[in-house]
This record gives sequence, C-alpha cells and structure tokens, in this order.
Amino acid sequence: MVYLLRGAGVLSLTGLLLMGCGEESLDEELHAKENNSNIEVLEPQDSGEQEENDGGENNDENNDFIGNKAEEGEEAEEAEEALTEPGIHKGSSYNGNNIQGGTMALDGEMLYLHTYGFDEGGGIYRIPLDGSREPELLHSADAAQMVIYGDTLFFNELPDRGLHRIDLGTNELEQLAEGEHLDMQLRNDELWYRKIVENGTVSKTYRYYIETGVEESLDYFESIQSITDDYIFSQSEVFLYDLTAGDNSDEPIKDFVRGHAIIDGEILYTLEPAGLFKYDLISGEDIRILNRDDIERWNARNGHIVFEPYSEAEAGREVFYLHEDSPETLTSLGAVNELYLFDDYLITTLGRQGVFNISKVEFKTGEWETIYHTTPE
Repeated sequence: MVYLLRGAGVLSLTGLLLMGCGEESLDEELHAKENNSNIEVLEPQDSGEQEENDGGENNDENNDFIGNKAEEGEEAEEAEEALTEPGIHKGSSYNGNNIQGGTMALDGEMLYLHTYGFDEGGGIYRIPLDGSREPELLHSADAAQMVIYGDTLFFNELPDRGLHRIDLGTNELEQLAEGEHLDMQLRNDELWYRKIVENGTVSKTYRYYIETGVEESLDYFESIQSITDDYIFSQSEVFLYDLTAGDNSDEPIKDFVRGHAIIDGEILYTLEPAGLFKYDLISGEDIRILNRDDIERWNARNGHIVFEPYSEAEAGREVFYLHEDSPETLTSLGAVNELYLFDDYLITTLGRQGVFNISKVEFKTGEWETIYHTTPE
C-alpha cells in the first residue's frame, strides 16, 4: 500500500531544545503516520515542464501547522515556474551531504534520490517534495555522489561504470568517463573527485570543467578533499590542510581529524578524538560542540547537527539531533537511513521490513511532512 501525502505535527526541533526537554523521541512523529579531456561539452538545457498529478491527502487535524492552505496553489505554480526557468542554476551540492554518499540531491522543490524503496527496484528517482506525484524512475543503476548543476544531474554509477549525467529536461542519460569517481563535489563550474590509479593502489584527485568537458589531473595523492566555491581543504591521514590559496601548506590547520571535514560557509566542522568541533575560518576560534568519542556518522549545517553513535546491534541504531547553541540537549530521531541536511530542513528515509518512508522536518517550526510512505500489502 502506497501513500503520497503531506502531514504536519506540532514537532519543533528548535523549540524542544529551547525548552530543555531532553531526549524526546521523534520516531513516531516521523514514521508512524500513514495518512577525461575528450569528454563532450556540457550544454545545460531547460528542465521542461513536469506532468501534473494532483494526488495525496492531508491531515485536516493539522491544517494550522501545514501552512496557509489558500496560498498552496500559488506556491505550487511558483515552484513549477522555477523548475522551468532557463539558465545555469545550482541545485544542492553541499559537501556535508556528499560525504553521506551523495544519494540525495535537491533542485528547487524536486527531490532526486537513489533508493531501493520503490516498486521499480534500485535506481535514481525523481519525486516532488509535496508528494503530489508518483516517484519517477530516471535510471536503473546503483548511484552515488549526485550533484546538480544547471539542468543536469551528475553522478557516479557504481561499482566502476564511472561519471554519468542525466539531462533533467529530457531524461537523456550519457556516460562521460569510466571508473569510480569518489567524493565528488561541486566548486563553481567544476566537479572535483578522486579516481583510483596505478593498478588500483593509489587515489588521485581530478577536476572536471563542466562548461568545456575537460578533465584535469591534480597533484593530490591519497588525500580527501572538502570543497566549496570559496574553500579547498585536503586531508592526508589525520592532518587537514588549507589549499584555498594554492600550494600545499607545511602546517595543517587541524590534526587528528577523523573522516571528512564539513565546510558550511565560513565554518569548518571536524570530528576528532575529543569530539565534534566547530572552527571559524575568519576568526580562528575553535569550539568543541559535542564531547563524545562514539560518533559513527554525522552531518552539520547552519548550526544543526545530526549524528549516530556506534552500535553493535542493528536494532540499537539511533540518530540524534542537536543545535550547537544547546549541545547538551539531544532529540532522538529514531532509526533513519540518511542524514541529509538542507538550508531549512532535513530529509530522512527509513526502509525496514517492507516499510519505506521519506520524511521532511523543518528546522524552525518542527513541522514535518511525510513525502512518501509505503507499507506491505
């Protein structure tokens, strides 16, 4: 049984923190409701209009928290117009999301995700955030590191079929290069990624110029990059270097960094043996947000932090939310598969025992919406 619906509840993440309510479980609120240089030049195209399908159902009891119903039609028209505007525009390419695997990207009000949760099987799907249309399968393959630039979705097809792109207007698929492209991120009009070279023993960093289709090899070996339009950080072993100005620095900006660093504007988030830290790239102030050494995966954006501690048992896995202004107060999100953060909300998925759910939670209001929900027949 499949539901495409919108629902809302009095569920305020920020409000819960400010009230100091401790470890409140949001799981029921979120999940229980059913109601190389020869590459062709990229020419971004208009995305085209999407077929309308007025589906879904609303929970009348929660109308006050869903928004102004009288304005929903106008908002839908504006969102549709935004999807069809010509010209280069970036979708979602946040390095904090890319290090989660990059299996989810957002372009306006349209969500793109790789999942096995829909009936058609594993692949890249398109689904509107308002849940008004059935998921549309764009490509049947395992995919990761999805990046939207203009009207084009770039992704790495696993395990080693390489860099691909999909024209989001025509749904035309094209393979650009073979081989696995790791940790792909967007910097202005460039894709940065790592490839395995030298008989599969060494990784090397490359950048691909979207406008010209030229791939350039860089002198970064066995390093992990964290990249935005304004910053380039390279991590070698546990040492993190600032390469924004060009050449490698002799002194790392941070040491003992575990996994990827996340750049959010002028803030650098790092996970270290002593906990989760926030480093101000302008002032140089370094603040420990969270003092714990058991974090397995995490994400951070605009002061919002989500993390999952290590758990030996699958049934014991649990994700927590906190705001950096109140790090002592944790809110449980229960068990979720993804930790994807966007400017104003988080999007989670949960697939377990035949149930698949996509939920969206607003940071400011705590308003949640079930974008998609399916249960076994």
